[in-house]
Amino acid sequence: IHKVTDNQEIYTIFSLWDTFRATHPLYTLIEPEKNRHFINTLLTQYQQHGLLPVWELMGNETGTMIGYHAVSVIWDAYQKGERGFDANLALKAMKKSAMMDHIGLADYKNLGFIPLEREGNSVSKTVEYAYDDWCIAQMAKSLDQQEDYKTFIGRAQNYRNVFDRATGFLRGRQANGSWREPFNPIESSILGSGDFTEGNSWHYTFFAPQDIAGLMELYGGPEGLTQKIDNLFDQAPVRTNEQAHDISGLIGQYAQGNEPSHHVAYLYNYTGQPWKTQERVALIMDSLYTESPDGLSGNEDCGQMSAWYVFSSMGFYPVTPGNGLYMIGTPLFDKVTLNLDNGNTFTVKTVGRTREAMYIQTATFNGKPFNRSWLSHDEIMTGGELIFEMGQQPAKNWGRQEAARPVCNGIPAADRLSPTEERMVFAPYIEEPATLFSDNQTIKINCNTPGVTIHYTLNGQEPTEKDLLYTAPFALQKTTTVKARAFKETITPSELLAQEYIRAHYNKTGAGFPAITLTIPASAPYNRAGEQALLNGLKGSRDFHDDQWLGFNKDFSGLVDLGAQLPVKQIRWSFLRNVGSWILIPDYLEVWGSNNNRDFVSLGMVENITTPNDTDSKTVELTVPVNESFRYYRLKATSMPALPEWHPGAGNHPWIFTDEIIFEY
Repeated sequence: IHKVTDNQEIYTIFSLWDTFRATHPLYTLIEPEKNRHFINTLLTQYQQHGLLPVWELMGNETGTMIGYHAVSVIWDAYQKGERGFDANLALKAMKKSAMMDHIGLADYKNLGFIPLEREGNSVSKTVEYAYDDWCIAQMAKSLDQQEDYKTFIGRAQNYRNVFDRATGFLRGRQANGSWREPFNPIESSILGSGDFTEGNSWHYTFFAPQDIAGLMELYGGPEGLTQKIDNLFDQAPVRTNEQAHDISGLIGQYAQGNEPSHHVAYLYNYTGQPWKTQERVALIMDSLYTESPDGLSGNEDCGQMSAWYVFSSMGFYPVTPGNGLYMIGTPLFDKVTLNLDNGNTFTVKTVGRTREAMYIQTATFNGKPFNRSWLSHDEIMTGGELIFEMGQQPAKNWGRQEAARPVCNGIPAADRLSPTEERMVFAPYIEEPATLFSDNQTIKINCNTPGVTIHYTLNGQEPTEKDLLYTAPFALQKTTTVKARAFKETITPSELLAQEYIRAHYNKTGAGFPAITLTIPASAPYNRAGEQALLNGLKGSRDFHDDQWLGFNKDFSGLVDLGAQLPVKQIRWSFLRNVGSWILIPDYLEVWGSNNNRDFVSLGMVENITTPNDTDSKTVELTVPVNESFRYYRLKATSMPALPEWHPGAGNHPWIFTDEIIFEY
């Protein structure tokens, strides 16, 4: 039981993945005292829980959604003058969230991106961490913590490491530098699967609010970015995953019904075409918001859907929470007045605004001509009157000039880093995906970094530049672990490649023996790979949606036929652990052997202890010693009857996800 002093109000339900974008920035204008209490609540939760909340519900951290967006809420308020919280404590809390090794952060820190084979939603996590890191960098700079600033301003550029210049999209990438194939930018995914969180590449490709100048550079300049945004709105309004219910409110591939798209219509201001922002924002307000019970095009998400509308109807929107700027759109009302906490008022007026007259023709601010497409927070807080003359045709010169465009130097030129390709060597990889062989195995090692030398070992030792130099494919005749590392002068060497190849009773063609029959079928939809996937030599990744794993919402039971009586040294059996998705390692395994498929002899049992300590997704291989000769093997994996008390889903039945079953001899 915790007690809070100093009249600190404690709040709950922080949907931060949603609300950092506009809800909390709106509070800084209309409810700054409450927002101060919100921030102090976040810091109190850090002190009591050890981390800033990600998605807190009823006093409990759910771990739902991605990023560590509490840092955005804190920095945005601090940048706008809020001093009603402990700034040094806040920076400490921010850094704690960013320096963890869970949820892809270890790879993000080491490689500059999250490899798709190691973490679900890898692209979304990479780019959202990068924005959050920019917020931490700014907080560190404001507190004169230059080393922290240097670290996090570098990490703020990691979004570029998952941007594929060849296609012009953010794209899933493996640790070896290879891009996901096949690639379809409208392929959508949901939380826990695919490369994106509740979205697709079209939705996420524009998420670099901390570095819009850098985003423009990736597209060759303002015209290139303008064309890309046009293409977003002009796509067919379809989705490829009917389970992705959050992808709604579609105008082309723009999705107002979910948050990743919310800032995109305002990006035209940066390219010198604010009249397109006015047109798109008016269309969104007019077609996707109504006063009926279904008047929101998506989940309200604790205020974000409405906050977008409140800002947009006033005529401006915070594309980058934390830089103190608002992009001007198209004001909806004749007059809106903000009664500010400092006693000042800020008023937006329109003259001639109708449903058809959405375009700004001219503007004045406090009686002086106003020709730029952005406002600063300081200007609003100082107070005054901003008046827009509206018309039915776009005034394409308003806000078009370079000087009239918003400042977008979130990452100064002096702090820019070269792409990860130029700073490190990608991990080498072996082309052969199957890790089992019956006679011999040819090993061909490649690297996506040009001009490297690859050194390898077959004795279990980590390779150095003094070990075997890879020059041509070579063959293995026995179970061997191949270890390799790529080197290039003046650049950090690659990660270690360590791949075990197992000589096993295995038919590489996938036909014949061994064969498996399940007595308890896999549960839909995690049965697509088919039961023979358990014996095909291809191991599943840490993503349980990769169509290599079979999922069982009951125990596992099956029979393996080797085709002949063969000596087996041990059975190695792979399982997945993903606590948040209710996937646990089985409590115990049992194995029986037989030569006539009637009389079975018990070959032993392996027990596993399930603990709450490790919440990261990982694969676990359990080994059952055999040292016998049988043709038939009956296998059983038994889970605990219900998820334990420490699990958020306590009382429900856990899942078993299994893939490769290896009979080693």
